[in-house]
Formats: sequence, structure tokens, C-alpha cells
Amino acid sequence: MFIGDTGYDAPADPVTGYSNTNTGAVYMLDMENPNADPVVFTDPSPRDNPTQTQTRQIGFSVAVSGNKLYAGAPGGGEHNSGLVLVWDIDDPSNVTKITPNNGQGGWKFGSRISVQGSSLLVGMPTYTASGSSIETGAAYLYDLNDMSQTGFVITNTSSNDADRMGLGVLAVE
Repeated sequence: MFIGDTGYDAPADPVTGYSNTNTGAVYMLDMENPNADPVVFTDPSPRDNPTQTQTRQIGFSVAVSGNKLYAGAPGGGEHNSGLVLVWDIDDPSNVTKITPNNGQGGWKFGSRISVQGSSLLVGMPTYTASGSSIETGAAYLYDLNDMSQTGFVITNTSSNDADRMGLGVLAVE
């Protein structure tokens, strides 16, 4: 069982001393031994930007596929555009970050995530198209077999502000 905790305070970075309050985490609980301490998955690196005022919100959304744990952090990443962290469940210290291509502040990439087979679908409900100020939302689709490629952006063709496409996502094969 996995539970997100967007308010988790990670230890301060030992090199820079930057605070990691409200970084967020995901807890893995052992249902066969409910009294055991949970395994905590969090980002061991310092904040992406030490002057961030928003929290990363790791664990805002959570998905598991095989031995991989995926956690959305819509307040993290460069410009607070959001990110998705991926861990090998057997090694919580090994984390990979996925960020939106050309992410802009406040996109909330990682608000929702879904994994099915080799597809990772990531919602960005406050995405704005280039040159626009209208938040129509979008989703990124990734091929987990080839993460060297940037994700494919699925955009909303509506011109209605605050449509919030990507607030709910479900990958199906």
C-alpha cells in the first residue's frame, strides 16, 4: 500500500543547508506487518531552486507499475512547473525526475499520473499554450521504454479559461 504525504519535511540538504520543509513523500506500508515502520520515498536532493516559496508536494498523485513507484510533485521542478519522481521500489535512494519540456511556472505537471504497460500519462491542469494566457490544461504521454524522448503533449482545443484538462488521467492499453 502506498500513501502520499505532500507535507512531509525531508532532512535539510547537508551541503547547502537549504531547508526541505514541505517537500512531500510517499510511504510504502507492509500490509502483512502493519506495525512495521513504513518505507519513505522522498527526493534526497536539495530543492530544485533554493528560493522556492511553494512546496514540491511529492505524493500529490501516486502510481505503481511493476517495481517502479511514480509520484507527482506539482509544486516542484524548475519554475515550480511540476515534476514526476520515479523510484525503484527495492531502492528508495535511486530516484529519477521527469519534467515537462519547456515547463512554465504553475503548470502543476504531475497533479495526476497514470501508468499502464509502457505508457505514463501525466496531467497538467493549468497548462497554457505558448503565447496564450488561458489555462486550458493538457497531458503529457511518455513511452517508458524510451525515456530519451520528450513526452507527447496532448492539448485541449478549447479556448475556455480554467477548463483544467489533465486534472483526471487514466492510461489504458
